[in-house]
Amino acid sequence: CQAQVTKDNTERSKQIYEWVLSGEFGKVCAEFDSAIAAHVDSTKLANAWVNLSERVGAFVKVTDIRTEKENGIDVFIHASEFEKRKVDFKWIFGLDKKLKGIFFVP
Repeated sequence: CQAQVTKDNTERSKQIYEWVLSGEFGKVCAEFDSAIAAHVDSTKLANAWVNLSERVGAFVKVTDIRTEKENGIDVFIHASEFEKRKVDFKWIFGLDKKLKGIFFVP
């Protein structure tokens, strides 16, 4: 029996994605745990988004949201369509409900 992901984190993953799409990177960074916050700030996140957008084009839509539970950690994958290609956005929430990882996977 696979454990269910936390409902709060399901809603939070959607909200964080909306913040990324609207360029509200400071709000995204406020969700980081201390380990990721030590390495990624809003400027780095914004630069990563700009670089990604230049390669894949404008956002079109989310095509699917998949969830996984790994050792008590909630993982959300937002499969997304952009003008030039598809990209998976992966959010990882720790036991403390803070964002432990954020990945853009073309």
